[in-house]
Amino acid sequence: MNDASYSNGPAEGLFHRCGPPHERLQPAGETASPRFLLLRHSSIGDVVMTTPLARELKRAYPNSLVVASVEEKSQAAVRMNPYVDEVFLFKVQTFNEQLRKGIGTPAFRRGVRDLAARLKGYRFSTALVCQSTARTGLFAFFSGADRRIGYGENVEGIRYFLTDFLPFTLRPRPGLEPVEFLRYLGVENPDPSLFLQPPPEARHRAQALLQEHGIAPDRAVALCPATSQASKYWTEAGWAELSDALQQRYGFQPLYLGGPADSALATRINALARHPVPSFAGSCSLEESAAVIQRCAFTISVDTGLAFISRAVGRPLVLLHAVSPYTDKRMAEEPDTVVVTPPGACGSRYGFGRPRDLPSPDCTCMTRIRPEDVLSAVERLMTQVGV
Repeated sequence: MNDASYSNGPAEGLFHRCGPPHERLQPAGETASPRFLLLRHSSIGDVVMTTPLARELKRAYPNSLVVASVEEKSQAAVRMNPYVDEVFLFKVQTFNEQLRKGIGTPAFRRGVRDLAARLKGYRFSTALVCQSTARTGLFAFFSGADRRIGYGENVEGIRYFLTDFLPFTLRPRPGLEPVEFLRYLGVENPDPSLFLQPPPEARHRAQALLQEHGIAPDRAVALCPATSQASKYWTEAGWAELSDALQQRYGFQPLYLGGPADSALATRINALARHPVPSFAGSCSLEESAAVIQRCAFTISVDTGLAFISRAVGRPLVLLHAVSPYTDKRMAEEPDTVVVTPPGACGSRYGFGRPRDLPSPDCTCMTRIRPEDVLSAVERLMTQVGV
């Protein structure tokens, strides 16, 4: 999908305004019209985790305006959220380049003035800072929102830019971070489930791809082997053996998904397999990948955005994850999700006095996961969801 078709403003500066996603749901009822800014400048998976916020805000305040501010790499995920009215893209590369030149340069000052003017034009009543960094706190401050709500730990001095603080607690499952914001705002019984809705053209493309390769949706299994950090990868030999076993033992039809940079990985895995399978890595947009996942029986993935997208489009998930017991418990309590962790996982790194659910950079824990461990998880999931 052409990103330029969503642009309603100039590409210069640190931010630019994008048009609404595809078809938007139109609930009716309440007369209150608050104006919300949701800030999450990070990975696709992190942005997908915030999807309950927009949905539940729209349910509580049908006439509200919900604007999401994300990085360019995450914009496709936001476009699949029909409860988001508008998107502001944060151009992180431009920001970092200008920051390296110095905050006193004319270009940086113009960018900041442009950002503040654009955001203040919306007259936001509330900014929800879903990321504890000084940068997102500063953007919330520039928005001019009457209330700027974030977590209370003073990471990078973020508290200087907030008006309201939420206590940082260890949450038992994903989606509960947005629930804490919603409860703080007085939204009763918020639904924590993740939610995305691939657009019709992506669903048509997914259907055509599966038909072209003779893949039956009820037997399709999405395999997502690529991620952003080397310590989160599983072995290529493990994926190859898993793919062969899914076909021979259970009669499934696996396929690989990922971005353009991941097609070489799928090719290498297929070269190790006795029975190579189709790879859509690099040939599908994120929306089309989400639509393919939506038509699969389930997904097997490492810790990457497509894993969270699988849950957001309502598909069961086997997640290969080498992190802390906190994260293991959090994901294990997600419905229709089975987590596979290696024995003796090294756990989390710690930064700013709070747990970070990332393995250490030199972690090799994932190599200790065996294909049989994953297949056992597949069997548990099949029993759980009736596949």
